[in-house]
Order: sequence, then C-alpha cells, then structure tokens
Amino acid sequence: MTTYTIKGLKSFRGNEGHGFNATLYRDGKKVCFVMDSAQGGEMDFEWCDRKAPFVEITGKNYKDEPYTYKGTPEEKILHDHVEGMFYPEEFHGQKLAMGTDGFVSKLVEDLESARWEKRQCQKKTLLPIERRQG
Repeated sequence: MTTYTIKGLKSFRGNEGHGFNATLYRDGKKVCFVMDSAQGGEMDFEWCDRKAPFVEITGKNYKDEPYTYKGTPEEKILHDHVEGMFYPEEFHGQKLAMGTDGFVSKLVEDLESARWEKRQCQKKTLLPIERRQG
C-alpha cells in the first residue's frame, strides 16, 4: 500500500486565506515540492523527476468528462493513487472527486491538526468531543 506524507510544512497568510509550502513524500521517498500560494488558483507542484520522459495521464474533470495530459512518472503515480477518492462531504447531493490538490490539502490539514493537538497537550488535557447528530 502506498503511503504519502508531508514534511517541512510552512504555513503563511496569503491574499485569499491560508497558504503553505511543503515537501511531499511517497513511501519515504521525496517526490515533489508543493505550494499553495493562497492566490485563489491551483497548487504548484515541482516534481523531483521532472527531467524523466513524460507519460500520458488520463482522468476526468469536474464535469466528469475525460481528459488526457502529459506529466512526470511520479505525477502519474499520485494521480492514479487519488483516482476514485471523493471528498467526505457532498455538494448539492453530489459526491465530488478529490483530485491531487484536494488530496495534498487533506494531508496538510491532518498534519496541522496533529501539530495543534500536540501543542495543546503540552499545556492542557484534551478530551474528545461527542458530536450529536440532528
């Protein structure tokens, strides 16, 4: 099973909210530097294997229409890993495909939450919150 992790996370405030830059690792191997500049656009990926011959990557866009583009081998591995993942929330009753940007954002959110909990536990005792439905 493939495992992706984030290291070297640095967060900052951008023009349109929260931004970050970090290094993405696959099974302990550095694969790319990623940055969300908080400017309202897509994330920037700087692939470590960008000099390798490009490969064809196929997927579906937000309208569920097929598309094809050329990318690095590591980009294809990440794309294939994320293919078929959906956001946990629904949007107007529809499931939304996650995509690589959403997947990396989720990894960053999880790391930031773990860091926050670690800081809080140094000062306080945290108890789980029981959430009620309805």
